[in-house]
Amino acid sequence: MLTIFILPSKKNSNIDKLVNSFTFVSSEVHYVPVEDVAEINGYDKQTPWFGVFYENEYIEEKLAVALPVFFMLGNFDYLVVFKLLEEKAQFFPRFYKSKVYIQDDLAPLHKGWKHEKVLNGWLLENVS
Repeated sequence: MLTIFILPSKKNSNIDKLVNSFTFVSSEVHYVPVEDVAEINGYDKQTPWFGVFYENEYIEEKLAVALPVFFMLGNFDYLVVFKLLEEKAQFFPRFYKSKVYIQDDLAPLHKGWKHEKVLNGWLLENVS
């Protein structure tokens, strides 16, 4: 159902925490460590959706529970989630249909893709 690409981070890496945060999303999540976005774009995606995260990130349970509903709706090409950074919330694209190619900043490469903002929970970073 979902492929999660894991990019390296410079600090506070905890891949187990990232993987465990997807427990409520699906029992069929495939995790693929990659070095860069070019590797993600060149990967033969076998799932309808993929996500991109850094080793030091994880998602809240509320977000994990809501994601399958968004994946089933399917009338958009990527999902944008809230990330809490130093007590400031910002939106970041993190989930994409397999046909979408992305840039280094994780935004879709081509313009015109439809997106939806997911307000159900947070994308968080490990603090230590």
